[in-house]
Amino acid sequence: MSISAVSANDNITDDVVAIQDSDVVAASFSDLQAIIDSDTSGEINLTEDYVYSDSEITIDKTITINGNNHVIDANGASKVFTITGSNVILNNLTIKNINITSGKTNAILWNGENGQLINCNISDNYVSQFLGAIVYWNASSGLIDGCYFTNNDLSSNTAPISYPVLWFGDDGVVSNSYFINNS
Repeated sequence: MSISAVSANDNITDDVVAIQDSDVVAASFSDLQAIIDSDTSGEINLTEDYVYSDSEITIDKTITINGNNHVIDANGASKVFTITGSNVILNNLTIKNINITSGKTNAILWNGENGQLINCNISDNYVSQFLGAIVYWNASSGLIDGCYFTNNDLSSNTAPISYPVLWFGDDGVVSNSYFINNS
């Protein structure tokens, strides 16, 4: 009688590939500003994340920015967008890490008519100054739809009223949006 055994145990190897957050380099706000300024199609599809570099992003023309789940990271800066163009659409973006500690400023200042903030996540922001808000909408016929405002801290704000969104225009609509764990 003969008994044999074969085992693959002796031939096991483990290959581990590690990727750290620091391995991914995001583009700068200046890079995004250049894309917006040079666009002639009226629509931009983001393919990477953007981190604050030296100035806010200004949108002064009709444009749709499809974020495709990418992140706009203020990296502790106080201003992300100033929007003066009409019919601007920001879609499917995460906007985070805004830190407003001085001046009468807002993370997103929306002065353009008929704007839309769609399916965006606005999270982990801090506002402590008078008239400071995450979104300060001062235009007519705007829409905020399907957005999540989470973990935003406005508790130290010196304004008589303080909310993640302050709307001073006419015919504004906020629908299907959620305000979670804001203070």
